Amino acid sequence: QVLPTPTSGDSDLRRRLFQFVNLVNPDDQLLFLAYLATCIVPEIAHPACLLVGGEGSAKSSTARIVKALVDPANIDLLGFPEKDIDLAQICSHNHLAVFDNLARISRTQSDVLCRAVTGGAMSKRRLYSDADDFSFTFQGCVVITSINLVAEQPDLLDRSLLFRMPRISSESRQCESSYWQEFQKMRPLLLGWIFDVLAGAMDIMPTVKVESLPRLADFYRWGIAISLALGESESAFMAAFDQNRQKINEALLDANSLVSTIVDFINRQAKWEGTATELLNELINLSSAKTLPKAANQLSRQLKEIETTL
Repeated sequence: QVLPTPTSGDSDLRRRLFQFVNLVNPDDQLLFLAYLATCIVPEIAHPACLLVGGEGSAKSSTARIVKALVDPANIDLLGFPEKDIDLAQICSHNHLAVFDNLARISRTQSDVLCRAVTGGAMSKRRLYSDADDFSFTFQGCVVITSINLVAEQPDLLDRSLLFRMPRISSESRQCESSYWQEFQKMRPLLLGWIFDVLAGAMDIMPTVKVESLPRLADFYRWGIAISLALGESESAFMAAFDQNRQKINEALLDANSLVSTIVDFINRQAKWEGTATELLNELINLSSAKTLPKAANQLSRQLKEIETTL
């Protein structure tokens, strides 16, 4: 669909945006604004946006708003295909792909989403041909909504922003028809405001110097510039980003049994050294063998995946 013609002139649009988006924590709001604005910035890795909350927390509505401001389409919320090649194709056909109400993400699907964040390619056999194939590249923005955190693989979580959304009280709930009518009226102003913020951030970007960059370094620098353009401090964005990293680490601790077992194991002693086989035996004595890798080489591989989190 066509984006509306952006207009500007309303200085109170930041407050107005969060009348539609159910985020109340100031750090989450700043990080969400940085994410929303950078979705329009081309040729950088955009973190996956994970909107997590129970029924009635407006996850899907928030995802629809991001889609409407960044990449409007007749089909705004997408189903999650089972085949990896179909998932890659959807990501290649949408600048911003919104997958709604997911129940789980497999390891291979997680790998495709990682490539959607940082850029990747896949090939597929051409129809009615035995030898011919075609390839397509994809890199863009991904939004995932779910009741529980379904992104459990460390590599995808490390490329994500996590927003936990509270349930909306009955006193604050709006009729859906009036909610969307009001948003459509505000949409040109909100888009113009985003462009104004980006214009300010583009002027600031050459002056942004960061000694130690995290993963998603381009997003991080743009986030600082956008925060400064919004009148916030550089440290405010850094604190919001660090707090979000901590949320993701805690989520991984809850979701990954090996992480929690390792943390429990190392908290019992100051230091431990040994082979992967010896470590696996120690962990089996500490925890249930059912939740641990079956062999030492599997343990070694999984430890490399969670090393950053640990």
